[in-house]
Formats: sequence, structure tokens, C-alpha cells
Amino acid sequence: MLEVIYSCALALCYLYMLEVIYSCALALCYLYMLEVIYSCALALCYLYMLEVIYSCALGLCQLHMLEVIYSCALALCYLYMLEVIYSCALGLCQLHMLEVIYSCALALCYLYMLEVIYTCALALCYLYTLEVIYSCALALCQLHIRGHL
Repeated sequence: MLEVIYSCALALCYLYMLEVIYSCALALCYLYMLEVIYSCALALCYLYMLEVIYSCALGLCQLHMLEVIYSCALALCYLYMLEVIYSCALGLCQLHMLEVIYSCALALCYLYMLEVIYTCALALCYLYTLEVIYSCALALCQLHIRGHL
């Protein structure tokens, strides 16, 4: 979702900048500006393009152009911040998932320990019961033998 917002915002920023560049080109030298923009786009010369935009802004509306560039830079900054926030949120989500997995594993460990303790207690209870039964049987046997003597 953030990628879509980022792409749309970037596209709008580029469209607005192209509209401003187009207006400047009409006011100064339409053909020359188109040739420069084409050359810059072809050569992927971002710095040279900024220099041309700056020159046009000086000749026509320096403050307005700088404001546009500033707004675009600010928008890119916000988009980057959103990307960072998204990355952090994703990292926290992964950490939370690990915490949940750890908690579940710990709970299972406790349950297993309780089961072991319960089993041991049950086994001791059975052994004690057998011991009592054996003692009682032995006592009855001894009484029975004494009774015959």
C-alpha cells in the first residue's frame, strides 16, 4: 500500500515539475528547453537538468520554482520517512512474532514440565498405594499365621 502511495506521489511530483518546466519553456525558448529536457532525459543527467531549471527560475519565477523543488524534496523526504517507518514496523512485527513464538514455546515447555511432574506424582502415588496394599496384605498374612499357631 505504501509503495503504491509512494509511486503515485512520485508520479504526481514529476508531473507537476514537468508542468512548471513546460511553462518556463513557453515563456523563454520552447524549442531550446525541449531539446535540453530531451538531452537531460536521454543522458540521465539530473544535475544538469537542475541547473537548467534553476536558470529558468532566475529568469522567470525563482521563488516559485525553488518552492516547487522544495515541495518535491519535502515530499520525497516524507516518502522516505514513511518507508523507514514501514521498515521499522515490519521489524517490530517480526520481533513481536518471535516474541509470540518464544512465549508459546515457553508455555509448551511449562505444560510439558507440569505433565512430567504430574506423571511422576501419579507414579509415586501408585507406588505408595502398592506399598500400602503390600503392607496391609503382609500384616493380614502375619495375623492369619499367628491365628493358626
